[in-house]
Amino acid sequence: LISNLDLNWNFEDSKLNTSFKVFEDLSRDYNDRYQYVFPDFSFSKNIGIPKKYNGQFIFDSYGYNKYYDTNINEAVITNDFLFTSNQFVNSKGLVSNYNVFLKNPSSYSKNLNNFENNTNYDLYGTIMLDASLPMQKKMQNYNHFLKPVASLRFSPNGNSDISSKDVLINYDNVFSLDRIGTSNQVEGGDSLTLGIEFKRLNLYGSNIIDLKVANVLKSKENIKLPKKSKLDKTRSDIFGSIKYNLSDNLNLGYDFSYDRDLNHSNLEGLYIDINMNKIFTDFYYYTTDNDLGDGETISNTTVIDLNSESSLKFNTTKDLINDFTEFYNLVYSY
Repeated sequence: LISNLDLNWNFEDSKLNTSFKVFEDLSRDYNDRYQYVFPDFSFSKNIGIPKKYNGQFIFDSYGYNKYYDTNINEAVITNDFLFTSNQFVNSKGLVSNYNVFLKNPSSYSKNLNNFENNTNYDLYGTIMLDASLPMQKKMQNYNHFLKPVASLRFSPNGNSDISSKDVLINYDNVFSLDRIGTSNQVEGGDSLTLGIEFKRLNLYGSNIIDLKVANVLKSKENIKLPKKSKLDKTRSDIFGSIKYNLSDNLNLGYDFSYDRDLNHSNLEGLYIDINMNKIFTDFYYYTTDNDLGDGETISNTTVIDLNSESSLKFNTTKDLINDFTEFYNLVYSY
C-alpha cells in the first residue's frame, strides 16, 4: 500500500518537486512493514551569470530521507553544478562547445552498512568538449546532410565498481554527460567518442534516410565501468541506427551494435511502422547475442482512432526464446 503527497512549484528560473510517501508491505511483520520517505525532492535553478562568460550555469540538487525496517535511517543529497558554454562557430564551419561538471554526493546512514562510517562526502569532476562539422549538399530532388561528431571527456576521479550495472549504450545516449546512468558518481578516466550522421531530406523537408554510427575510444581499460555498455574496454562496440521512410505510410528502421572488430553482432533491432488512415501499427523485433547474452522478443503496438475524441490501443510483447507472451494491454482512451 502506498500513500503519498506531492508538492511541486515552478518559478521563472527554477523548479522544486517534493513528495512525502508511506509504503506498507502487508506480507511483513507489523514493526518492519512500514517505510517512510520524507522528503524526496529535486530542485533545479538556472543561475544568472554575466554575458562575458558565454554560457549558462545550472544548479541541481536532489535526494531523499528514508526510514525503514523499524530502525534504519538513510539520507542522500546530491548537488550538481554544470556550466555549459555557448556554441562557437569558426570560419570553417566547425561547431564546438564545452561543459564543466561538478558532482557532490553526500550520504548519511544509521544502522546500515551500505555507507562507510555512517557519513560520506565526495566530489567528482568532468570536463567535456564537443565538436561537429555540419555539411550540406543540395541536389535536384534531395538535400543531403553529413555531420561528423566528436566528444572528448576527462575526469580525474575514479569510480566505484558498477561493472554489473545494466547499462546499454546507443547513439541517443552516448554523447550525454551521464551516459553510465548513475546519480552518485561520474565516469572516471578519459574517452573520445566519435560519430557520424547522414540524412537525406526531400525538397519539402521530410526525412527519407537517417543514418547514425558511433564508437567510443579510451586510452586504457576501466573494468569498474558497466560491462554491458562496453565502456570498460579501450574500444566499445560499433553501434547506431538506420531509418528509412519509404512513404508517409511506411517506415523501416534498424538498430545495431556490432563487436568492435565486426566479428559478430551483439544487438539487433528491426522495426516497421504502418500508418493507414485511422490505423497505426508497428512491429519491433529485438535480439541480443554473444557478449550481451541471449535474448529475443517481438512486440506490436496498434492504435485505432475511432473518432476525433476516442481511440483504442493494443500492445503486446512475446519472448521468443522461452516461448511465452509477457503481457497484453488493451486501452480505451476518450
